[in-house]
Amino acid sequence: MSIDLSTFNFSEISNYWAYALGIAVSFYGTVSWFSSKHLSKESKEHLSLWLWGSYESTWLRQFCLLFDAVFGRRHLSWACFLRSSVASFITVFILYFLLGDILQEKGRIGVYLDTKDLIIYALILNVISDYLSLFETRWLLNKFSSISSIWNQLALLAFDALITAGIIWFAIEAYLFVLGKPAPSLVELVAVFSIFSIFFYSTFLTSIWAWLYCLSSWCVRLISKTRLNELLDIEHNPGHQIALIGGIAIFLIIAILFPFFKDSELSNTSLFDRYLCDTFPKATCDDLARLSTNEKQTLFFLEKNC
Repeated sequence: MSIDLSTFNFSEISNYWAYALGIAVSFYGTVSWFSSKHLSKESKEHLSLWLWGSYESTWLRQFCLLFDAVFGRRHLSWACFLRSSVASFITVFILYFLLGDILQEKGRIGVYLDTKDLIIYALILNVISDYLSLFETRWLLNKFSSISSIWNQLALLAFDALITAGIIWFAIEAYLFVLGKPAPSLVELVAVFSIFSIFFYSTFLTSIWAWLYCLSSWCVRLISKTRLNELLDIEHNPGHQIALIGGIAIFLIIAILFPFFKDSELSNTSLFDRYLCDTFPKATCDDLARLSTNEKQTLFFLEKNC
């Protein structure tokens, strides 16, 4: 599948990269602030020693310590439940803000979602589901925290993401079943063709956090063994260095994916959308026909759907 660079608008690319930079900087600021204010001196020392390779451990154990610092050591407690609920609402509102232009103005989900509905849906779908997902992630990473192979760690994170997807998908299906309404397919949720996509993705907060922590900590650990180590203050601010690498990773990932998710000026659909129509025609082509502003492209989507 080729990428048509002729359809790119420089101002749109600049805005997109500014968007990516804003998310990356926000991530860095949040993680840095938290690590400096809430990580104990002992936790920072352990993290620094591991990043230097001074003792045998895994990033999983370090992440579990960070987990405890954020949500508390006792998961079955009101304090943990309240913190999880606050994190759920914050994530839902952030996603609503980030995807607002796509969902509302470009009509991707086909309906209007106001703030009142957003709060109600988050309360019904996310509070319990995210708390369960948080428990599952915490238990799974603690259970297998001794795994040292990077490939086994990545497989563990992928398994965690699958379980998380199952939890929130079941919650959405159950809610719509009670109301007697048809439920969106998993493909529609992933492709953001449903009003429930925001609540689906918000449940992945801890999973995304774990992926970024894994990527960042391994990068920092590799850098610590080179001359670039002089640029990082691993001894005094290990959390800041992980936040820095994580922020850079977020920016690069968003920037690299831009060509595949940018809407074409001719049809208001992206390369990723057209790939979904080719791969899952029954689940996506009708939505793309509704979105497309090109008559020829609309007919193509309708034919693929049939």
